[in-house]
Amino acid sequence: MVRRYKRKSNWQQWSEEQMQGAVQEVINGSMGYKKAANQFKAPQTTLERYIKKKRNNPEYSVKKTLGKYRCVCSEDQETELVDYLTKLEAQLFGLTMNEFRELAFALADRNHLGHPFKDGKAGLEIFNCDETGLTVNPKGHSKVIAKKGRRQVGTVTSAERGQTVTAEICFSASGTYVPPMLIFPRKRMKQEFQTGLPPGAYSEVHETGWMTKEVFLVWFRKFIVFTGATKERPCLLVLDGHSTHTKSLELVDLARHNGVILLCFPPHCSHRLQPFGIYETTK
Repeated sequence: MVRRYKRKSNWQQWSEEQMQGAVQEVINGSMGYKKAANQFKAPQTTLERYIKKKRNNPEYSVKKTLGKYRCVCSEDQETELVDYLTKLEAQLFGLTMNEFRELAFALADRNHLGHPFKDGKAGLEIFNCDETGLTVNPKGHSKVIAKKGRRQVGTVTSAERGQTVTAEICFSASGTYVPPMLIFPRKRMKQEFQTGLPPGAYSEVHETGWMTKEVFLVWFRKFIVFTGATKERPCLLVLDGHSTHTKSLELVDLARHNGVILLCFPPHCSHRLQPFGIYETTK
C-alpha cells in the first residue's frame, strides 16, 4: 500500500542548508571538497557541481529538486497567480486549465524565468497519419432482447456485403486533428459523398476505395496548408512504410520544398509504435 511505502534509496538526503554551508566553506578556502562533503554529509560530486555553478554566478543559491520536475515560480509569484484567479472567479470570469497554463507561461516569460514550458515547439509540429478501412455494414451486432435460457435468438441482418471506405486520419502530439479524408470506391465523385461529413472533412474517389500515391498526394497538399509548414517552421510527419508513402518521388520533393520531415516506422514495428491502434475498436 502507498501509505506504508518505505523509500529504498538514500538519494538527496542532504538539506539545502547543509549543501549551502559546504559550498561556502570550499569557496572561502576553509575546507577542501572531501572534508566539506564529509563534515556536512553531502555527496562530493554534487558539491563540486554546485561550487562550479556558484563560481560562475555569485548570486546562485542552492535549490534542491527531487525528480525531473522543478519549481519555476517563487512563492510570491504563485501567490500572485492564486490571487488573480480568485479575483477573476469572483467576477464570474473563471479560467479553464488551458487558459490558466497560458497565464502561467506569460508570467514566467514576462519575468524572464527559466522554464520548460512549450512555446510552439515539439507537440505542435509532430504529426502521425495512417489509413484505416471502415466497412459500410459493420460485422458486430447489437444485443437482442430474448427470453432467458434460449440458445438461438433470431435477428434481422443486412444481406448486403459491406463496401470498404478508407479514412485518412492524422493528428499531432498536442491533440490537434487534421480534417480527415474519406476515399469511396467509385469512379466519379457524387455530391452525396460530401453530405454529413465531419467539420472540415472532404472525400475522394477511387475504383478500389483504397489509398494510392495520387490520392495521398491530394491529402498531403491539404496537410501542408492546414499545418502551415515552411522551411523556416518545419514539422515532422510520422507514418508507416506503405508504398503510397515511400515510393513517390513527387511526395518527397513536395515535403522537402515545404519543410515537412517524413519519418517512417521501422519494419514490423507499427503494431507497437503506431498510435492509431485505437481505431481497431471502430471496426
